[in-house]
This record gives sequence, structure tokens and C-alpha cells, in this order.
Amino acid sequence: MVAERSVTTTRSLPPTVYRPASRNTLTQTQFDRSERMRNLRNAFALRKNSAVVGKNLVLLDDVLTTGSTLHECAVVLRKAGAESVRAITVARG
Repeated sequence: MVAERSVTTTRSLPPTVYRPASRNTLTQTQFDRSERMRNLRNAFALRKNSAVVGKNLVLLDDVLTTGSTLHECAVVLRKAGAESVRAITVARG
């Protein structure tokens, strides 16, 4: 497969989506999918001055279990104007 667009990487780029300290969540380990989704609803925010409008973004996660974390991060990015949000995971739990 040939990439249609070039990809720019920046090693010092801070995460665009983060979990504010004011929004603590419970550990996900004992939850089923619906409980995980409920636990993470509105748990993430976009950093100030994050330029995501019209961008095609990729999220990286170490382990995909139910996809709840990636889903909630993607929701934040799409609401902020990202064109598309894809995910790459290292392992499936």
C-alpha cells in the first residue's frame, strides 16, 4: 500500500487529548464494555491550542480491550473538528 500523504513525526509533541485531574475515573479492569463506556464518558479533554481541525489523526494505545478509551478520545477529537481519527494498538486484551 502506498501512502497518499506524507506523515510528519515530532518526538517532542505532547498528547493532544488528556484526562483532566478534576475528572478522576475508576479502574477499568473489572468493568464490562457498557460500564467502561459510562466510566469514561466526558473523561477526556482537548489541550488548549491543539490544532486538530481538518486533520487526519492516529491514536496509539498499548492494549485494546473494549475500545472504550480510544472511542472517548476519538469523540473529543471529532467534536473539535478532526477530519478522521484512526487507532493503532499493540495488543488485544
